[in-house]
Amino acid sequence: MERRIGIIGGTSLVKRAGELDLELVQVETPYGHPSSPLHLGEWGGRPVALLVRHGLDHDIPPHMINHRANVEAMLSAGVEKLVLIASAGSLREDLEPPIVVLLDDYANPFSSATFFDDSIVHVTPSLSDAMRGVLAEVATEEGIGVVNGGTYIQTLGPRLETRAEVRGLRSWGDVVGMTMASEASLAIERDMEVTAMSSVDNMAHGLGDAPLEFETILANATRNWMKMERILMRAVPRL
Repeated sequence: MERRIGIIGGTSLVKRAGELDLELVQVETPYGHPSSPLHLGEWGGRPVALLVRHGLDHDIPPHMINHRANVEAMLSAGVEKLVLIASAGSLREDLEPPIVVLLDDYANPFSSATFFDDSIVHVTPSLSDAMRGVLAEVATEEGIGVVNGGTYIQTLGPRLETRAEVRGLRSWGDVVGMTMASEASLAIERDMEVTAMSSVDNMAHGLGDAPLEFETILANATRNWMKMERILMRAVPRL
């Protein structure tokens, strides 16, 4: 089986998959159907598998994503290295959107994403410094400003966090989101090497003077995706 680079991200991946002329493959796993078909093919000469975590129609809310099926589908396609792209809110006043953070750690204290329901297995999760180094190197070469290093905190969703929750989460990390940590933990359990880029699209609730408006968040996400896509175009062949 080909050794593939896997990428799990949002609906922006649909456009990129179409431009790459990738093959859509329906996959069923022991854990059910993944969020989307796998997009299989080549990106920069490397075999890739793309998966859209919220579905092709963006109709799967974060708390309903079947993370186990998504990761298992990647494994079945021969993915050994996985890049996770996740939107997040900033927990730091000096981390103003739109900005991209190359994550080096995460915390997932509110849910237990695991494949080990029937046995006691202790896995030490760790994101790949080597893969993050490639992303950082490419960003520098492309003149794209990123923050190299940061901790992602995962909440349950689908609602945003309260001001009180944000005050507590600020002692844990730098950005807050609803998906990436579960994906990372499961992929690491399947012996994949994992790196993650966070698209910081808004300030967390209670931080900053501007209200949380969907149009602004969407505009920031679009600007960040343009940066991350440029990084991926150069980085995928090196990973």
